[in-house]
Amino acid sequence: MPIGALLAIPAIRRSGLYLALATFGFAVLLEQLIYPTGIMWGGGSGTAPAPRPSFANGDRAYYFVVLAFVVAAIGLITVVQRSRLGRLLRAMSDSPVALETYGTSITTIKVIVFCIAAFLAGIGGALLSPVTGNSSPASFASFSSLTLLVVSVLAGRSEIASSIGAAFLLVVVPGYITNPAINNYLPLGFAVGALTTAITEGGVYVPARLALVASARRPHPRRNPLLARARARAQTSPEPA
Repeated sequence: MPIGALLAIPAIRRSGLYLALATFGFAVLLEQLIYPTGIMWGGGSGTAPAPRPSFANGDRAYYFVVLAFVVAAIGLITVVQRSRLGRLLRAMSDSPVALETYGTSITTIKVIVFCIAAFLAGIGGALLSPVTGNSSPASFASFSSLTLLVVSVLAGRSEIASSIGAAFLLVVVPGYITNPAINNYLPLGFAVGALTTAITEGGVYVPARLALVASARRPHPRRNPLLARARARAQTSPEPA
């Protein structure tokens, strides 16, 4: 959570694509400058042991431990959505200027959101490493997080549904595919889906938007003064015998 608060300071005035670039740049910065040092994993490509709890050494027992944390995280997100903070977040999504007009600090809301996200990310990292019994830089690669973000967007707009859908697409679906060649092409499918989502912009395809732009730029008789004068002269001029 303190790291999330520190990250919020330089990125707090950004939004949309620039906010995503700032957070992704922070991930790349850690990966290139902090991971190779002795601060994490002892430097280089070393690993650190990540044992499971004594009461959940088996895969089945540890599965229920992870499931309990998932249910708790869903409950936390649900509480946030239904609380005053959730209402403020929805209002900020609609109109940040209007929210500031009522005296609400947008900066404070964003810092709180960064802290909650960092808290959940820390729990996720702590639960991920004991799956294999060790922790390494490869488990926390920046592009893996980018893939998770893309799949989360493809899975839906809801925070809870998109998270569950992304886990299903990234872990469950490849586990049932026996052909390794198909699994190798799954990232390509995710990329095509992301491009399609970006182009359609919520279901409105680009050709339809181009048609609307072309019709808007087409000179309308009532808006074009030259056509309006020509039409007026034609209406007032006497008809030929």
